[in-house]
Amino acid sequence: MKTFRLSLSAILLLGLTTAAVAQNPSRLDTPAIRQAERNMINSDVIDFWNGNHSFLAATGMLHAPAFQRELGITQEQFQTIQDFRSTVGDMSSEMIDGKSRATSRDPDIQLLLDEQSKLGNPYAEDTSEEMRSTYFNLELEMATIRHQKTTNVINETLTPEQLKKAGEFHIAIMSENELISPNMFEVLGLSDEQKKQLGKVKENMDTEFRKQLDRMSEVRSKRDEKLRAEMDKVRDSLKDISPGSEEWRKRVDNVAKNVNTANPDLMRELEAAFASSKALGDKLKVEMFDVLTDEQWNRLLKLTDDPSEYAKNFLRNLKELNEKASEWQPGPNSWRPGDPIPEGYRQQRSEGRFPRNVQSE
Repeated sequence: MKTFRLSLSAILLLGLTTAAVAQNPSRLDTPAIRQAERNMINSDVIDFWNGNHSFLAATGMLHAPAFQRELGITQEQFQTIQDFRSTVGDMSSEMIDGKSRATSRDPDIQLLLDEQSKLGNPYAEDTSEEMRSTYFNLELEMATIRHQKTTNVINETLTPEQLKKAGEFHIAIMSENELISPNMFEVLGLSDEQKKQLGKVKENMDTEFRKQLDRMSEVRSKRDEKLRAEMDKVRDSLKDISPGSEEWRKRVDNVAKNVNTANPDLMRELEAAFASSKALGDKLKVEMFDVLTDEQWNRLLKLTDDPSEYAKNFLRNLKELNEKASEWQPGPNSWRPGDPIPEGYRQQRSEGRFPRNVQSE
């Protein structure tokens, strides 16, 4: 299970997710492998965008005891979800016909593993790029199956009130969270016609959304390549330090910061990608906000302007983390997570001048 994403700026600038890079030395690098890495980075976001992944599953919030208390999730409910995730996520290996084969307790995933086993090793140097792409596409299919089935179990296990609170929390932290989808507004009580309109918004912006997501992951891949190179230089000095410990994390973060400082062109590219993401996010939010009735809009404002104490503390911690992440001194116009409502829209809406871009069929 991936940990909560926090925000893209914290991830990419501070190096909070460099643990995988730190523990995995450089290896075979091909276009198919690079694309596969980007696809897996994006898989949670894409599946959430498509409605196949819940906010709770994608962010790992269910693991936080304070969040469990906020929603009133019982130990029994949590254990039910965890037991299922162990089943759908458990992977082992067995000797079959003299070869080691990956196995799963989930029959749908096992079918895809059987297909993979026919393809061989995607990291072998003599493997074709076509075969690698096929192999990694099967990986994505398995991820989507896990996401969808886990989401189903969460929805079946939690009460409607708990799911409502989770949805409201998601809206409340919208300014600091990258996961956004038309589906997230269903907690506001959308009509069938509104759901259809939001589906049209998604359809119209799908290509642009995916293109921007791929741009962000490509920049991250470039940075990870530089991180791997630098980590290879200090890997021996980390052997005697427990991975994940405070000292280990401190050294890894210092490597990440040094990479940022030593590569201003890459940081400017990253800054431009953030700015582009912010512009697209604002455009998407306006399209989605325009579908809401005044009553739903006022509910959204209450959630973002007057969040629960837990949400306030959560946002405060993320903002502090983002401030720490900005120590690499970006340009004056670089993007920062901020108000969940695009500048000017709130006033236009209050004055009744906002555009109704989405029309009923």
